[in-house]
Amino acid sequence: MHIEAADSDARGKAMTDIKAVTEILMFGAGGHAAAVSDVIRDIGDFHISGVIDDSLELQGKRLFGSVVIGGHQQVYMDGLETIAIFLGIGDNLTRARIARSLADREFPILVHPTAHVGTNVSLGEGTVVMPRAIIENGAKVGAHCIINNGAVVGHGSVVEDYCHVSGNAVLAGGVSLGERCLVGIGGCVLPNVAIGQDSIVSAGSVANRSAPERHYIMSPSARIIRRYKK
Repeated sequence: MHIEAADSDARGKAMTDIKAVTEILMFGAGGHAAAVSDVIRDIGDFHISGVIDDSLELQGKRLFGSVVIGGHQQVYMDGLETIAIFLGIGDNLTRARIARSLADREFPILVHPTAHVGTNVSLGEGTVVMPRAIIENGAKVGAHCIINNGAVVGHGSVVEDYCHVSGNAVLAGGVSLGERCLVGIGGCVLPNVAIGQDSIVSAGSVANRSAPERHYIMSPSARIIRRYKK
């Protein structure tokens, strides 16, 4: 599922392809889930109805204005089986694995009120656009992506599923990120550069040339330092 979003209808909302969302189960109880809970608070027209986390120590405790109701299996409890879920999980591989295991559920799109979403932008289910992020005209962002605080996705760029564009990172125009890529804090990918799936652009680095899948990319000169095993 993707939503074609115009600037006027994709700020400060939680959306699915068929309806506005009023209740969400938060899957995860760590730092990224806390950040997403602030986005939900700032949107303001819906609430977290429960938190899902496998930690026994957290069960029954209050987090993000709700209660940790249990682990993964709880999403199918009576009364919860139709509530939309948001994956508050920062790790790309883990987020992808859990999303696939819950493929029958709805995942809203969260767009912070201070984010700018241009015209002809496509946002995939389960994606969050954080405060002050910018997604420019014609960009396509896949499912379950994180466009973090102050990040920029340039015009016509394509960000595949499960990617994380970290805080203040910049994708220039026409950039392509394969699935599960990470662009670290303050990283920059220059125009029309393609980064293969599962690759990492390290924090503060500038990727000035394309790179294959499963590689670390580090400045200076966007040096590809090594391939790694998935």
